[in-house]
Amino acid sequence: MHGKPQRGSPTPHGAEACASGVNFAVFSSTASALSLVLCTREDHAAGRVTAEVVLDPVLNRTARARAPRCSLLSRPHSRPGTAALQGSTWHVLLPSLSPSLLYGFRVSDAPTILLDPCACGVVSRPTFAQPGMGGDCWPQMLATLPDGAAAPFDWEGTSSPNRSLEDLVIYECHVRGFTRHPSSGAAQLRAAAQA
Repeated sequence: MHGKPQRGSPTPHGAEACASGVNFAVFSSTASALSLVLCTREDHAAGRVTAEVVLDPVLNRTARARAPRCSLLSRPHSRPGTAALQGSTWHVLLPSLSPSLLYGFRVSDAPTILLDPCACGVVSRPTFAQPGMGGDCWPQMLATLPDGAAAPFDWEGTSSPNRSLEDLVIYECHVRGFTRHPSSGAAQLRAAAQA
């Protein structure tokens, strides 16, 4: 399934295919332990873990002064500079990894498997919230491994449109999350519609 785990590199975040295997890196300012969870598609559908690689907090963790953009596994620090002292980027390199595997992360021995916030692709179970072993529906989604043979996307010289946030159009959003805050005005619209 994979060769002996190696130290890996703290950058880039996510999973990246390289000449010696696949490098995994994820940011977490609060995790005291982290493991990489691997599943075949069959095991994922059944809610089983195929393999779990426990990362060494000394060998597989590197300090980083601030959180990267993909930092869903982090929480605010109680003191400034805590992340730099504790080490906040976890990383591991797995040689000879089967490209058909799916992956996620388990933080501090929690039962939940988390999706990589920097994943390039995700796979869901065939039926949403389908119970697996023991009646649990985790993990609903896992990340796919990168295809090392695929060429990077060619932007053909396209540059950023340099628009301010006020001028941007949101084309996809979660309605409840987007309208939950009182400043959205949704409560007034709801009251007017019911009148």
